Order: sequence, then structure tokens, then C-alpha cells
Amino acid sequence: MYEAAKSVQTAIREAYGATALLRPDSVAKSGKEIVLGNTSRGDLSEGLRLRDFEVRVSQNGDISIGGGEESAVVAGAADFIGKYLGEKHAFTAEDSYIYRYDYEYDSVTVNGSDL
Repeated sequence: MYEAAKSVQTAIREAYGATALLRPDSVAKSGKEIVLGNTSRGDLSEGLRLRDFEVRVSQNGDISIGGGEESAVVAGAADFIGKYLGEKHAFTAEDSYIYRYDYEYDSVTVNGSDL
């Protein structure tokens, strides 16, 4: 997850000429923030399957990237960089989106029990 955060930090520096601080969620929020994965700020995997991810932009401009598992969060961060951090962008709630992986099977059962 740290490498994904570093990638977002680098993309922000290249697009905006600003340095985004990397801090653990144990540090109190101050100003706008980009949050990756499940943190003390909230569960960002709710309703997402393993490879799904969500990029959520709040009304105040905070950005959260969550996924069904850590690799999905990393994929979400990479997707976010590709979509929005190639050049300056003013973020709004309309920039929020969910990526749903195309799973081959919806469920698997053995002897009538879901796995």
C-alpha cells in the first residue's frame, strides 16, 4: 500500500507542483486528504468484491480509494492516477466511480454450501 501512496504522491507533485504528505491515519485530519484502503476514517471496502475498487470524492474534496482487497486498492490508485493526475483537475463528487471486475463465476458451492 505504501508504494501506491508514493505513486499518488509523485503524480500529485508532477501535476500540481505540490508535495502531498504521507501520514498514517493515526494522525488527525488537517485539510484535504487522499485516503487509501481501510483506515480509521472508515471502511472503504464495504460492498466491494475482491477485485473491485471505488474512488470516492466527497463534497469537500477529500478522496478515498478502497477495494475488496489490498491489490484492488493498489489497482484503484493506479487507475485514479491515470484518469485524473496527468494534469491539473478540480475534483468534485461527480468524479467518484466504482470499478466492478468481470468475475467468471458469481458464486461457488460445494455440497450445497457457499464458499
